[in-house]
Amino acid sequence: MKGLSVVLLLLMATSASSSAADQGYYAFGDWGIFSFGNAPVDTSDGIRIGGGYNFNSYVGAEAGLTIVGWQNRNSNSIQFSPYTDQSLNASTEHIAVVGTIPLEHHRDLVAKLGWATTTLDYQYSLYGSGVQSVSGSGSATKTNPMFGIGWQSAPDQQTRFYVQYENFGKARMTVIYSNQTSSTHDVSVALISVGILHYF
Repeated sequence: MKGLSVVLLLLMATSASSSAADQGYYAFGDWGIFSFGNAPVDTSDGIRIGGGYNFNSYVGAEAGLTIVGWQNRNSNSIQFSPYTDQSLNASTEHIAVVGTIPLEHHRDLVAKLGWATTTLDYQYSLYGSGVQSVSGSGSATKTNPMFGIGWQSAPDQQTRFYVQYENFGKARMTVIYSNQTSSTHDVSVALISVGILHYF
């Protein structure tokens, strides 16, 4: 994180020669599908908000917060059967350098490189007629290098629509159950999202 902060300061110092039209603050919001590898849940919806600053037409920096909430309840038969309740709450905070390659017809390729802190909170319970009730929980917080790649379209000078893929690395989560068993998961986290970006 310290190394990235130094890079951002250098970019700010060298951006003075860029014209005002090449610079600007922006805010963004998007919706996406979180993909969890080696986790109790495979995918979940997520929303994100954030903002950034373009030092020139090619280089910028941004920070964002993504929030994910997933819940599931199922039973193995219609009546008097075990019920399984599960929930997974996750959030990711990221800071990244953003590189832009302008294309024709107001379209751009975008790449990101930075750091992301991912937090996971998992809850589990099994209950019902004829079974021993079991509950469990696990949590994890991990900061990893992150990268992303995307494509964006500009209908006007202030607005961008985009689609992107981002990978936030892995977080090790240990789930401890009330029956004195446990399981450990190296959970990988990635996001495919669509969104809108607005320059001020």
